[in-house]
Amino acid sequence: MRTRMLTTSALTLILLTGASLSQGMAQSSGSYLALGAGFDFQNEADLDGSGIDSTMDIDTGWAGLFAYGYRYDPNWRAEIEFSYANADVDSISGGTDPAGDVAIFAGMANALYDFQTDSKFTPYVGLGLGLAQVDYSGVTPVGGSRIDDRDTAFAFQGILGVAYDMGDGVSLTADYRHLRTTDLDLRSDNGTRVDSDYADNRFMIGFRWSLGVPDAPAAEPAPTPVVQAQPAPEPAPEPAPEPVVVPNTYLVFFDWDSASLLPGSAAVVEEAAANAGRANITRIVTTGHADSSGSDAYNLRLSKRRAEAVKAALVGLGIPESEIDVQWKGEREPLVPTEDGIREPQNRRVVIDFSGS
Repeated sequence: MRTRMLTTSALTLILLTGASLSQGMAQSSGSYLALGAGFDFQNEADLDGSGIDSTMDIDTGWAGLFAYGYRYDPNWRAEIEFSYANADVDSISGGTDPAGDVAIFAGMANALYDFQTDSKFTPYVGLGLGLAQVDYSGVTPVGGSRIDDRDTAFAFQGILGVAYDMGDGVSLTADYRHLRTTDLDLRSDNGTRVDSDYADNRFMIGFRWSLGVPDAPAAEPAPTPVVQAQPAPEPAPEPAPEPVVVPNTYLVFFDWDSASLLPGSAAVVEEAAANAGRANITRIVTTGHADSSGSDAYNLRLSKRRAEAVKAALVGLGIPESEIDVQWKGEREPLVPTEDGIREPQNRRVVIDFSGS
C-alpha cells in the first residue's frame, strides 16, 4: 500500500509539471555525465522455500547512480547507468527480532525521450534493461535460519522525471524510477533453497553535465542600432516623378536571451515603418537571428520570437500584417562569425528588409 501511494504521487507530480509547460529549450547533442542520489523504497518481498512462506518488509533506504550517455537530437538520448541501493529489513512475517539488509547493484542500458518546452524545464521519460545483483546480508529469521547470499538476475526499469537547465551545459534533475528484477534464487545458511523477488521505487535528485560546452563570456552591452543604407536605384530612362529613396535594410538588436525591443531598437523599427509608408513599400521581411550561446533548437525558436516581435511592432505602427513575412535563421547566419557557445551582441538581431517590394 505504501509503495502504491508513493508511486501514484510521483507520477501525478511529474505529469502535472510537464503539462504546465509549453514549448522548450533543447540541450546540445553530444555526450554527457550524470550523478544522482535519493530515497529507495523497496517493495515487500515474498520468501518461498521448503517450509518457508514469509513476507519481508523493508525500511526506507538510500540509492545513488552514475550514468554516461549520448544525446542524438533534442529529443532522444541513450545512456549506460550504474546504480546502488541499500535498505534494512523491517519485519519478516512469522518471525521476531528481524535483522539484516538488502542491497542491489545494477547496470542498465537506458533509452530516454525529452519533451522540449519553451522554458528551462524539460520533462522526460525512459526505459531501461540490464542486469542486477541482489545481496541478502544477514537476513533473519527465515525458516529458522538466515540468508547470507546473492543472486544475479535480469532487470528492467521505468523512468519519469524533469530537468532544469542551469546554463553552461549543466542541468538539475529530479526523477522517479521503478526497478524490478526476475525471480531470485537464494540459499539460507542451512542450505534451504529460497525463492524471492525484488522491486523498488526511487526518488532521485541529481545533476547532468553536457561534455565539451565552452564557458560563455560575461554579457556585453547591446550595440547602438545602425541602419545599413543601400545604393539608390538608377533613374528611369523616361522622364517621371523622382521616386522616394529610402534604405532597404534595417538592423534591430536585442539583449542576450531576450525577444523584447530595446529603446534604441524601437526607434529603428519606427524609422522603418515611416520609410515604408513614404516609399509605398508593400512587402517587408523580418528575419530573426541569434548568437551561438544556446543550443541550435533553442536559438532557432528565439530568433523566431524576435522576428515576430518586430513584426508586431510594425503592425502597431500601421503596417498591414498581410504585407509582412517572418523568417528565422537561429545561429546559422551570424553577422560576426564566432565559435559555438559565444555571446556576440551583433548576432542577436532582426533584419528588416524592403528589397522584395
